[in-house]
Amino acid sequence: MHTVPGYVLRGVCTSLILASLLLFVFTNKHNYDRVDICITYALLSGAAGLDIVALTMLLVSDLAVISITTRLIQLGKKDENSIVSRFLEKIQSSKNPKWSESMSQYNLIDFCLNKRPAYVNLTVRILGVPDVLDHFLCTSYELVDTSLKHFIFTELKRKSKSANDSKSIKMLCSCRGSWVLEDRGYQNQLGWSVDSEFDESLLLWHIATDICYNYKSEVNGEGANHANTAQPDYRKMSRHISDYMLYLLVVQPSMMSSMAGIGLIRYRDTCAEAKIFFPRQKSKDKLIKARRMLREVDIGVDPKYVKGDRSKSVLFDAVKLAKQLDELPNKWMIIGEVWVELLSYSASHCRGNAHAARLSKGGELLMFVWFLMVHLGLGEQFCIEAGHASAKLIVDK
Repeated sequence: MHTVPGYVLRGVCTSLILASLLLFVFTNKHNYDRVDICITYALLSGAAGLDIVALTMLLVSDLAVISITTRLIQLGKKDENSIVSRFLEKIQSSKNPKWSESMSQYNLIDFCLNKRPAYVNLTVRILGVPDVLDHFLCTSYELVDTSLKHFIFTELKRKSKSANDSKSIKMLCSCRGSWVLEDRGYQNQLGWSVDSEFDESLLLWHIATDICYNYKSEVNGEGANHANTAQPDYRKMSRHISDYMLYLLVVQPSMMSSMAGIGLIRYRDTCAEAKIFFPRQKSKDKLIKARRMLREVDIGVDPKYVKGDRSKSVLFDAVKLAKQLDELPNKWMIIGEVWVELLSYSASHCRGNAHAARLSKGGELLMFVWFLMVHLGLGEQFCIEAGHASAKLIVDK
């Protein structure tokens, strides 16, 4: 379509439809029924309108603008002050940015405490759209700021230094937090939380991150000192990546389908257990009380004896993880690095057609992380076995 024959064919088709409309306008129509004439006008006008819109979108598309600009450069006629250059620049500036540079947020505990009125539950049950309403009401958005971009880039760049051959690349791409924990010396203490299935690890770390984030003692802890230091706000970034990953698991399961396993079942079981555990109250500080109740759970008892074998809930396992994380002197840096590794694992294992589907809607942070990984030599799909070579962008800062 985005070739010279394609443009010509589209132009010819549009011209023929317009010619048909004009011929019908000036043709003697006294022998035809008025209703038939009106229907014909409507059909020809609609076809002409649609074709004109399609032709316009084709001519001002990104590929068309790039093709024209490239052709002008090849011919040596690219002048910034020329009418064509200014017109192309105006087209590009008038378009909305493809990616909003925001990340969707979805929090499990907030969802469990968000009680809908009975009449709303009845209505959505009749309409058969409870999940759609939950996704709409419980999804928020956060800006992907410069500090978060820099943090993700720094972590992936640090990881890429170990990508020396195809074997090491495959190993790094398969890590879901274990590489970070091994590198920081916490594998023996926390390795159990990332050695399970991907969706289980994601839910474990999501709930644990949420509990740690909302703990009141953070006011005097690591998370409160960032306002007076130049250190990255690992606490805030960890929370944002955590809620974004749960959004992908729950609201965009197509992007997690190749790795999530029984993720939605585990998520629903965890939500069901949380709703039973949390008291039914309408107080303003119910969110704080809920997190406090979780922190007070006795982790001396194995959660499987509390929930049973059939439930896939990870609620109390996450409490255990949160308490272990609290013992770390640099817990928010560790939590943030684990989340970046979970994010990069998701990006590299997400199916290509899922990335492409989101690209048509403006893009997704996960997709840009995937692109960055490929540039840094962490693209498992592009490993070359012979000679152990891989594409790698060398970046020095």
